[in-house]
Amino acid sequence: MSDVPKKPNLPKRANLPNGPNEPDGPIQDKKNGKGKSTVTKAHPKSPSKRTTIPRHIIEILGWDTGDVLSWEIEKRGDKYFVVIRRLE
Repeated sequence: MSDVPKKPNLPKRANLPNGPNEPDGPIQDKKNGKGKSTVTKAHPKSPSKRTTIPRHIIEILGWDTGDVLSWEIEKRGDKYFVVIRRLE
């Protein structure tokens, strides 16, 4: 038996809310569009923090273990937003 993990069965983009024939904007399906996680210490002696990206969000984005992400902060009015992109 191989030690290589199986790739998850990811949904096809067309089957997701806001697919190719839907307008851009927030995903409307409550199950697939929202999630929450808790920020924890990355290591007891490190100032860094970590969190888990909810599974359904990973499936929507088509991300997998080992993907490299870029992080950007945008300010809109008095709020900050984090934009995370998978690098190709």
